[in-house]
Amino acid sequence: MEAIQSKNATTFEDEVEGRWYRNNIVPFFNKEGRPLRLAIYGADVTEYKNALEELEKSKEKYRELAELLPQVVFEINEKGQITFANRMAFDLFGYSSADFEKGVSALQMLIHEDRGRAAANMEKALRGEKSGGTEYTILTKHGRTCPVMLYSNAIMRDGEPVGLRGIMVDLTEIKQAQEALRESEEKYRRIYENSVVGFFESTPE
Repeated sequence: MEAIQSKNATTFEDEVEGRWYRNNIVPFFNKEGRPLRLAIYGADVTEYKNALEELEKSKEKYRELAELLPQVVFEINEKGQITFANRMAFDLFGYSSADFEKGVSALQMLIHEDRGRAAANMEKALRGEKSGGTEYTILTKHGRTCPVMLYSNAIMRDGEPVGLRGIMVDLTEIKQAQEALRESEEKYRRIYENSVVGFFESTPE
């Protein structure tokens, strides 16, 4: 009735004894606009629907795993727009899910001085060039900065790069520990230099 009333082809899916079918109904009319006949085409799409279901399960496992990780997990498209980010990304950058839905560029989440280098590295990664981790300084929504190490690989679809997928490690605590160690070494070096007692080191011989 929908096909006849709308005078357009109608598509629907139906389950019959555990099998799924996608059906198309095409109406034909006479010159007066009265329905003459219906052409009905059906295709078994059970395997297709099962594959989609398995894909959704796989995506859900990926999302659950990403949410458990203590690092930022992200995906961006070829234009540099963020298409996926886990909970850690929201915590670190201070953005809300509504902000991401409106569209957030990956480059705007870095300090201005790092954006040109990051854009060049993104182009290299999309071309398939392999690289190790790259250090950047990120800029949060509220203007705070912190050092991170970023690792990413190209997302391939039909042999073509369509974006990047990667993780981001917060280096703040490591940098603070390195600075504390440097200050400690400098402190004790000054103590040795200003001491009235002589110090020396020697080999076992």
